[in-house]
Amino acid sequence: MREIERKYLHMLFAVACIGMIYFFGKTASIIVLFIILVIGSIIINQKILGKKIPFIDPIVMLFERENVRFIGYGSAWFVAGCLFSIIFTSNINYAIAIIWILGFGDGLSGIFGKLGTKKLFYNKNKTLEGMFGFFIGSVPSILIIGSIAIPLSILCMIAESIETPLDDNIIIPIVGAMFLGFFA
Repeated sequence: MREIERKYLHMLFAVACIGMIYFFGKTASIIVLFIILVIGSIIINQKILGKKIPFIDPIVMLFERENVRFIGYGSAWFVAGCLFSIIFTSNINYAIAIIWILGFGDGLSGIFGKLGTKKLFYNKNKTLEGMFGFFIGSVPSILIIGSIAIPLSILCMIAESIETPLDDNIIIPIVGAMFLGFFA
């Protein structure tokens, strides 16, 4: 059940990031995300060194995965992915759409995927239901960038479903920014 709770948090963070962009703009958002990334890196370093951090440890115990490379791995990539989206897109609405897809596409893919039974032939760790969830979560980005959101959602859905050494929290923004850079 913890994985589903993590995915809800994933979506909440996406909403917070999008809200920050709308209310404070591109430059302020870049600065805030960079600061979060630096502070997060310090916390990760301290946890790797075995230090106890009173406020952080209970949160980590609630939401961190069991078999993770290091504590904060997914969160760090999520913040980096949001930062990447803002920096490497020409239009702030493109960044917002990518962050929406990152939060809600990936979030719902995890929720639907946990309930799914039809494994993908090219990645036995992913399900057809998870891909459907990704698409359903991503499609509302059409309200932000128009019909280009449909092929963007499909491409990001496929990219997320492929097993790579990189975390999907950075793969989705890279694929999304490249696609929008070439085709939008």
